[in-house]
Amino acid sequence: MDKSTFLYFKSKETNPNQCASCRMFLNKLGICSLHGKDVKIEPTMSCNYYLPSGPAPSSELEHVQVSITPKESGLINEKVSCERCEYYDEDCGECLFFKSLNIESKIDPHGCCTNWTKEDDKKESSEELKKIKLPNNEKKS
Repeated sequence: MDKSTFLYFKSKETNPNQCASCRMFLNKLGICSLHGKDVKIEPTMSCNYYLPSGPAPSSELEHVQVSITPKESGLINEKVSCERCEYYDEDCGECLFFKSLNIESKIDPHGCCTNWTKEDDKKESSEELKKIKLPNNEKKS
């Protein structure tokens, strides 16, 4: 298992991990080719099906169909990135979630993965992760 299990990627975009830079977003129409014509999409939204290199040209309207509901895709109106996730440890540039799984934990603060969790109670979550027992009696630093 590695970071790709959680669809982690580094961001190369101006609006990382948001609909504004997603290949599925038709900006001029405010819709997504996955969510269909009836779901209003804001550029500031994000979902688990984010694909960089967008937005899509309006000529792709003919390909728009309902493939997935907002609930199924995890659609939210939040600015998502590792630096805004409760598992991000800015002191060491690591993901505490990845670290708890014993996978490479160094991350790009502007990257993201499907385990992104709003940074509501970062300190408490970090303390809970430290309590996770690792295989082979490894100790967390």
